[in-house]
Amino acid sequence: MNLLERFVLHHLQPTVLKAEVVKMVKDYGTQEAKVELSLAPRMLKADSGDEPPAYQVTARLSCRSGAKGKDEPVFKAEVGFEAMYQQVAGEPVDWTRLGVVVFILLATVLANVVANLRFPALLDRFPVVGAAVWLAILVGASV
Repeated sequence: MNLLERFVLHHLQPTVLKAEVVKMVKDYGTQEAKVELSLAPRMLKADSGDEPPAYQVTARLSCRSGAKGKDEPVFKAEVGFEAMYQQVAGEPVDWTRLGVVVFILLATVLANVVANLRFPALLDRFPVVGAAVWLAILVGASV
């Protein structure tokens, strides 16, 4: 499924655009940067009849850089955007079902990692991953 066939960018707006050079450095050697990207989609309009829903995605990118071994940053930058996407085809996203699927996948991966790291002998005697999947399905079915 190609999501670009189902969603159209309706609106894009910058919300934050900041940059600051804290200090000039003469050593143009190696610099380290920390980049954080946060995405938070949310539904703007509920499905009302024939009109598909719209979703807002907020993206923030923060960046700090400094020379190796220095605590003080050389520069700081922050960029933020809000984008609104309109769904133009397909069924509306059922967030509850999507949440249950993500919960089942996380429970499976967590059970596999914990069993392999902490209880490797148990894997030969008990289907840990299968039990985790079924338990997650039962918990998800109650939602």
